[in-house]
Amino acid sequence: MKRESNSWSEGLQQQTREAISEMRVNPDGKLHFKNHDNRYSFMTTQDLVSGNLCLTDKENGQVSEFADSDELLNAGWAID
Repeated sequence: MKRESNSWSEGLQQQTREAISEMRVNPDGKLHFKNHDNRYSFMTTQDLVSGNLCLTDKENGQVSEFADSDELLNAGWAID
């Protein structure tokens, strides 16, 4: 599901880009995300290190892959 525009603040969008590029994971080894539609997901350390921008839905385990952080943001995701 792609969005034409992103309503996350510019600050949160920049924090998301930085967290991805700097591989800022939590102690659980994951980077956590939220979506406008109230879904939550995570990205693993392994995905970040390998450059795969894959999010795993916390509720159903579905994996979504993104070409870059802008595509991820445009899909409504940001760090949580």
